[in-house]
Amino acid sequence: MTPLTPADEHRLREAYRRESRSLLQYAGQAELYAGGADRKVLDAVRRVAAEDAEHLRGFADILGQMRVAPPHPGAFPVGFTDLNFVAARWLLPKLAADRRRAAADLTADRDAVADPAAKAAFEALADMARRHLAELESLPS
Repeated sequence: MTPLTPADEHRLREAYRRESRSLLQYAGQAELYAGGADRKVLDAVRRVAAEDAEHLRGFADILGQMRVAPPHPGAFPVGFTDLNFVAARWLLPKLAADRRRAAADLTADRDAVADPAAKAAFEALADMARRHLAELESLPS
């Protein structure tokens, strides 16, 4: 394995930090409201967030194999605290926009690195973001 450039290492670390503190990850931990029929929406949001978190743990493992220490992700953006106790259904368009942005950012990250393993890691995360986007958009809003 050839050593990564400092720019590629920075891009990998920043992507891990950014995706670890995404709106989807926040929603997976937040107290969202869901009455009656909306329970399925809330369950879907939590399941998608948990799957996303699992993929991020895998991404962190890949970083370790590349000898890139994953950064401490830090706190969620302060603006996310306004989203506690909102209806899960109300949050769906914001979550879809978050996953759309994530897919675009991760694709740009993939295109910017030279290392094949880094490209593959970014592509896997971008694919996951696109799958989650499709699933979130399929939920009744």
